[in-house]
Amino acid sequence: MLVSQHHILTFDNASAHFVDVTVHVAFDAPAGRVTFAMPVWTPGSYLVREYARHVQGFSVTAVTGEPLASRKDRKDAWTVDGGRLTQFTLKYRVWCHELTVRTNHIDGSHALLCAAATFLYVEGSPAELPATIEVVAPRGWTTEVPLPPSDAISRAGGPCFLAENRDALYDTPLLLGVLDRSQFSVNGIPHQYAVWPSNILSGTEFMRLIEDTGKLLEVEHHIFGTAPYERYSFLLNLAPDARGGLEHAYATTLLASPFACRKRKDYLELLSLVAHEAFHLWSVKRICPAGLSPYKYDRENYTRLLWWFEGGTSYFDWRVLRLAGLCTVEEYLAHLAEELNYVEQTPGRFAQSLEDASFDAWVKLYRPDANTPNSTISYYRKGEVVCLLLDATIRAKTQGEKGLDDVMARLWSDYGRLGRSVPENAFPECFEAITGVNVRVEHEQWVRQVAELPVDEILAKLGLSVVRKVKAEGVTTATGLRLRAAGGHVTVTTVLRHSAAEKAGLSPGDELLAVNGWRVGEANLDTHLRGKDPGDTLTALAARDGRLVEATLLLEAARPEIVAIEPMARPTQEAKSLLTRWLGGMPAAWALEEKKAS
Repeated sequence: MLVSQHHILTFDNASAHFVDVTVHVAFDAPAGRVTFAMPVWTPGSYLVREYARHVQGFSVTAVTGEPLASRKDRKDAWTVDGGRLTQFTLKYRVWCHELTVRTNHIDGSHALLCAAATFLYVEGSPAELPATIEVVAPRGWTTEVPLPPSDAISRAGGPCFLAENRDALYDTPLLLGVLDRSQFSVNGIPHQYAVWPSNILSGTEFMRLIEDTGKLLEVEHHIFGTAPYERYSFLLNLAPDARGGLEHAYATTLLASPFACRKRKDYLELLSLVAHEAFHLWSVKRICPAGLSPYKYDRENYTRLLWWFEGGTSYFDWRVLRLAGLCTVEEYLAHLAEELNYVEQTPGRFAQSLEDASFDAWVKLYRPDANTPNSTISYYRKGEVVCLLLDATIRAKTQGEKGLDDVMARLWSDYGRLGRSVPENAFPECFEAITGVNVRVEHEQWVRQVAELPVDEILAKLGLSVVRKVKAEGVTTATGLRLRAAGGHVTVTTVLRHSAAEKAGLSPGDELLAVNGWRVGEANLDTHLRGKDPGDTLTALAARDGRLVEATLLLEAARPEIVAIEPMARPTQEAKSLLTRWLGGMPAAWALEEKKAS
């Protein structure tokens, strides 16, 4: 049986985007035939990513340096003939040139590594077996590995870290480079930021981010009633047009724009990302659905609860901003309007339930195509909306005494704190058990079925009105086309289900050339739609596979979009109280009225 596994990372070929991995393995008996496998996915990102495709140069040697026979038996596994040996060494190289939080990226300035895309495990070995990681960083680089130090003997001159089991190993992000670092404390717990590249954030920006992160964490500690960790690191990577996060038990990997701190809207989006990933400290990393427990690294792990564990986390991230006083009530409501509008403008909400969206994450969410808006719905975004409506429903029926905060806290005490996974069929019964409110009908319709969501009715209980209108001035009709303009060409990206464009036979990939005899040169049709009424026609000329295609569209009425969520002018006192307790304050308009009345 395998008794030790020591990984050494070196970066002599960083400029060519390679990390070299050496693995020393030892057994308590003759090894015989041993299979080494690489995970096909990483927890927190539900897609089979085939990490092994980036591995090359796999070889094995005995302690004496003699080569051992090995071969690749599967897409993700190699078999070694260890014979009577009890120790041998693996070497391989991983190409790393994809800058995301769930893949590897290395260049001459840094390395960002996802453990699942880097390390192998021995098939059949106990998942509880510890492993060590030794990191030999290039001169001048700082190493950030959110693992405790190991007392293992360094074999290549680098610091060693201990992963207490397989899950801890694959839960570890690694960030190396010239970094800006700062430590801070929240409720007596040490935290730190490590930022790459260095000297991008100004001192003022960095200090504000640290201060605001502390406020977010204090709110989250309060919601759950405890902080179930002894240390935590925010590994922030800055790159243009980038955004993403991946949760870990003692860290999060973040990807954001270098300029995210310079405009308020962008900064609030960054803070919401920080709040989201930190919230996962409890929900997902410690309060885990049964479908993801224990992790199986060689295949998909199915759960129907991502609408709660991801969508619910999305519901809390912006609300945590509001409760921390980092955004106004109006800014929070503007965010909700965007999420509600996404749901209402996505035909896929009638094709796929939230439970099915959760289950199909492996083949749907991370693999969008031209038909995605028609065939699926985001369990993040619709999940956020459904959690909003569930919270409002529970709060209205309990006069604000209960809500999803209570549900999260109880899930922690009953499941996460005890190391128990949440049963796949736990909802909606747990809502009723925790809050005393029966939401079985709502859960059935909103989560398991594809019914339209009663947004207006439920938000009215909180004293809020949903404002809808056709955004383009003077446009009352719609084609059902979604377009992209680039290089002087206008291309159809999506044809919405049951729309005028679908009925006319237009297709994704068509290049739109002209409308009603006029050349199209931009990515919207507003100019050609103004003055048209529902029932009028529009003639489109398109190019498809080198052929010209003409289509006549029978225009339909434009669907109004949600443009705002606004406080009612004369809310009931109950609605005022509910909203104030929900968001830790009231809209400025209400506050002004109260001030005038006093």
